[in-house]
Amino acid sequence: MINVTLGQQQADLKAAGFITSVNPMTTYVLVFDTANADSPFAKLEVRQAVEYAIDREGMAKGLGYGTWTAPYQIPAPSNGAYDPNFKGGLKYDPAKAQALLTQAVYPNSFSTSIISQPAARQSDVEAYIQANLNAVGIKTELKDVDQGTFVNYQANGWQNAMLISPIAAFANYNGTLQFYFSPTSTQFKSWQKTDEFVSLYNASLLADTLDINLVRAVTNYMTTNCLVVPVSESGLGFAYASYVKDAGFNERGFPTNWNMENVWLDK
Repeated sequence: MINVTLGQQQADLKAAGFITSVNPMTTYVLVFDTANADSPFAKLEVRQAVEYAIDREGMAKGLGYGTWTAPYQIPAPSNGAYDPNFKGGLKYDPAKAQALLTQAVYPNSFSTSIISQPAARQSDVEAYIQANLNAVGIKTELKDVDQGTFVNYQANGWQNAMLISPIAAFANYNGTLQFYFSPTSTQFKSWQKTDEFVSLYNASLLADTLDINLVRAVTNYMTTNCLVVPVSESGLGFAYASYVKDAGFNERGFPTNWNMENVWLDK
């Protein structure tokens, strides 16, 4: 048995004859600088243009090796917070992206950057997004900074740029919201917590018991208003030989847990 990640590694080991079980529990998102009034991303039209510009279906097909789906909401499909009835999410339409940029008074283009962390970098995904944005006139630089610099951006803010970050799906998705997006979190300093977001967030976090509809109200608000844009999936799991029995891979919630007390080898 070996731990594997979603994508090429999973596809290669499956092709080699191993059984694979990988949980796509993480969604990568673009997080905008919306707190600074002079940031282009303070305008909804610009954030919508970014989402329309990104070909998530093509990226999933080209980079996911048949293991990704294109994400249009923050919770991963394997998590209870995922909303099967969610109708938001802007599908790839570069013409609409360019029209929205003109509407937002950026008819020729503007320059920005995508800042990523080395601990969870998806270089191919970032290059794909950069090409998509450049094609509609958003001149985008990739800033592959070291971990300390990335943490400094998270805690102290960034200007006129986007962070790309993995959002891990905790079993109780309120834990995810609290860790990444709470009003007191140091994860995304330049991401403005609007009054409506804070109200929805508090309603979900302060409920006596987990209410999945309250959780979905928060994440649906975030994606409908393009406050973050989901771009790709990631996940962790296992590849194992066919004679490995009763290990319970990916049956115990978090994808590093398995039934080591029950596993046996059928020779």
